[in-house]
Amino acid sequence: MNARIRILAAVALAFAALALTAATPPDSPATQPRDKADLVVVGKVHDLTFTRHTYGGDGVCIRCLAEVVVTSVERGEGALTGEKLNIRWTVVVRRPSRPEGGGHVYRMKADEVVRFWLMKDGNNWKIIDNPNGVENLSVR
Repeated sequence: MNARIRILAAVALAFAALALTAATPPDSPATQPRDKADLVVVGKVHDLTFTRHTYGGDGVCIRCLAEVVVTSVERGEGALTGEKLNIRWTVVVRRPSRPEGGGHVYRMKADEVVRFWLMKDGNNWKIIDNPNGVENLSVR
């Protein structure tokens, strides 16, 4: 019996790993295409800050802020190599009972090198509304 449980656990872990590494679906009409980004940079993530907020009554989202030092500018103007950028995005944890906006999950950690597709947002930059708005170059 223990052998069966171990086999089932291994199979479940394998499926979970496949789900986590599966390719992100292509752009949908509700997202912003990468070629519309104002700025594309590669940079090293130095700090990540996460703040939990409620919205729409019973919805929960996490506002994320990454401090990134630019290692190269691939397209656009507004950032220089060596400059520190504050990059923002929002992740919806629980949608409210009444419909509102979404968000995407981007996987990164401090000290990883990441490519960002960005749009200007006041004094900060924000990741375009696209599940492929970030490419982690440290995880290849």
